[in-house]
Amino acid sequence: MQESDLYLPLKQYLESQNYEVKGEICDCDIVAVREDEPPVVIELKLILNLDVLLQGVDRLSLSSVIYIGIPHDAKSFKKKRKLALKLLKMLGFGLILIDISKNKVESARVRTRDIIHS
Repeated sequence: MQESDLYLPLKQYLESQNYEVKGEICDCDIVAVREDEPPVVIELKLILNLDVLLQGVDRLSLSSVIYIGIPHDAKSFKKKRKLALKLLKMLGFGLILIDISKNKVESARVRTRDIIHS
């Protein structure tokens, strides 16, 4: 699996939520815009690690709505799920779990505990 494999299912999911979706804008993997809402910036990675968290922190200069997108079966997340969610909540980031085999996306704005299934 490659990071680019995560793009299409996520793009389709966001478009079904009436977002306009663009890839690779201002070094962001995905930027999604809907009406007058702030842009949603999503960084895609195969594992949840310090690099993607630092990218997210850097993207806060572009938007206050930051998500990290990883495969739903990312071992780095499964092993330390509780602590990872706690850290994401502290940073104010959302989490998107992408299952490319089922073309399914699960997102959580960790800060608000809002969970959306598709």
